[in-house]
Amino acid sequence: MGKLVVPPTISSVLLSNGLPQFWLTGLARPSVQIQATTNLAASWLILTNLVFTNGTSQFIDSDASTQPAKYYRAMVQ
Repeated sequence: MGKLVVPPTISSVLLSNGLPQFWLTGLARPSVQIQATTNLAASWLILTNLVFTNGTSQFIDSDASTQPAKYYRAMVQ
């Protein structure tokens, strides 16, 4: 039998000094992997693993200013 996995939600996104800053909320879990790509047909690059100890976590992509477009996803581990 499979298990139900509730993914985190992006609760806020803003630019901080020209860099995207994300706040994610969700259930406390050991790890959520943040991945990015500059082309949806290309492979995804792992940027970081976030830990949700209190149900929220924050991520700033310090490399985002070097690309004209970037796509993100959060993967539950």
